[in-house]
Amino acid sequence: MKLRTFLACSAIIFFMLTLSVCNRSGSDPVLPEPEAQAVSSDILSVNPDADSDLLSVVFSYQGESRSVSGQRLDSSTWLFNAGAGKKIRLATLDWPPYIGQQLRGQGWVQQVTVALLASRGYELKISYFPWARAVSLVENGEYDILYPEYYIAPQEPSDFIQNTRRLDHLELSEELPGGPVALVKRRDFAFEFSGDLRELHGLRIGVVQGYQNTPEFDARMAAGAFVISYAVDDFQNAQKLFYGRIDILVGDPLVITHSILASDLSRDEKNDMLQELEPVYPILQENSLYYAVSTRNSAWQSLLADLNQAIAEFKASGELNRLIADFSPAAPVD
Repeated sequence: MKLRTFLACSAIIFFMLTLSVCNRSGSDPVLPEPEAQAVSSDILSVNPDADSDLLSVVFSYQGESRSVSGQRLDSSTWLFNAGAGKKIRLATLDWPPYIGQQLRGQGWVQQVTVALLASRGYELKISYFPWARAVSLVENGEYDILYPEYYIAPQEPSDFIQNTRRLDHLELSEELPGGPVALVKRRDFAFEFSGDLRELHGLRIGVVQGYQNTPEFDARMAAGAFVISYAVDDFQNAQKLFYGRIDILVGDPLVITHSILASDLSRDEKNDMLQELEPVYPILQENSLYYAVSTRNSAWQSLLADLNQAIAEFKASGELNRLIADFSPAAPVD
């Protein structure tokens, strides 16, 4: 089974297992007992050193083991491979379990990103933002790379630069493995879905501002076919669904699950929310992940070429799969 397919299936399975654990008694939902909490921490790949100002990324490149040091500059910015000749700025988001400052190693997407670009001689200044802000900064050329991004359809309009397309300002890299995009609803909301997006007409649909979803969904959304409610992030979207302010949401079920479990809600509130929400089948699409390079960077073509060359090399050597496996949700904490 291809790794991308495995990750997509894992996302759905994890979401359903979480719901089952939270309602295994058939009555009051409960999180795992104390003796099982260590297992839960491993599954979520929570970083035991999340408050540390240092992070090392270790990878194999051209048969040699390499280690790249990272240092926190402020609450949302990190500098990796300081002193390297080529310097770039990257904008990302907290999107656990794929990437996030609270994850072990900041998640597999961060591990891979640092390894790929450090192998090509780049110093990386990486800042975490709300996603819409990250998109705006890269489309406007203030930052050089936006990640992790979904596929951008050729005619997708920019939300930030009037009367332009997103691909007027960005160029996508080669793909990385990703995960599913699905509908999620409340258990008490009666809705049968055949896969035809016309069945969503008239429903209040929650999406995260600035996210790509699927080309068909986004095209219909841009055409005004849906009643859309925007959220800042996946957790806010889940809260709106739980409290009945929307009928259904669009997102990655694994991200939604993790956003609830990693929130500041009480144990009982997390249980209640996880019991109430469920994914809708069939899923909308399995999405790959990409880096979006700003074409306003004068050296964007060489940056993109370096990035794609590194992706190809890490795929061919198996190092990409190793980093993903070592820092994915089910990976054990050392």
